[in-house]
Amino acid sequence: MTEPEQDVWQDQPAGLLPQDDPEDKPGSITRQQRNAMHAKFTELGVTDRAERLTLTRRLLDMDEIATSNDLSYSQAARLLQSLQELTAVRERRP
Repeated sequence: MTEPEQDVWQDQPAGLLPQDDPEDKPGSITRQQRNAMHAKFTELGVTDRAERLTLTRRLLDMDEIATSNDLSYSQAARLLQSLQELTAVRERRP
């Protein structure tokens, strides 16, 4: 048995769960999200990579993004929602 003065676990603060949400981790975009995102861009007629990145920056209010692979799961979900809304608006136009 360990002496109380040697016990490194005694009187220590309780462990905390990580505060970071794994869905906000850069690069956590899924393959399904990436495929759906590219399909929506194509549906909107945005096929140029630079144009896709510019639109992504604008829709997500981001200053910089070099590749869609850097998006978090949450960012990709927000982007897909925005692209869906753009698609719906486009479809309602005469």
